[in-house]
Amino acid sequence: MHLPPPRIDVIHLDPVRAEIRFTFDSGTLPAGAELRGQLIGPRCPGMTTIEVAYPLRPSSQPGVLHAVIPEPSLWQAERPFVYDAFSNAGKWKKCVAKSVLPLGLPPHHDACVSRSLGLGGVNRAIRER
Repeated sequence: MHLPPPRIDVIHLDPVRAEIRFTFDSGTLPAGAELRGQLIGPRCPGMTTIEVAYPLRPSSQPGVLHAVIPEPSLWQAERPFVYDAFSNAGKWKKCVAKSVLPLGLPPHHDACVSRSLGLGGVNRAIRER
């Protein structure tokens, strides 16, 4: 079972730190499930990178996860760095729904190419907060 795609908000983005919020519609989450995840990257075609797993931390708000990336690699046409956001909803330590979402962080983060692989290639815009 796939998780519905989250709303993605870039809370902060500069060369030193990126903070990203993933908001899932709590009405579409499996009842009683706990959200978890990680952001892994960066990766870039034709380049060697060291991929790091950054945890998606739960918020005090239901259905909300946060990630902080120190010194993010930003998406540019000539260097399209991408992070993969893996999220899952679990019950009793068993995964009941999951999602994989490739995510690029452009220098001007008012728009971004991002796609939910589990939902037929739906394009998602990242919103600046």
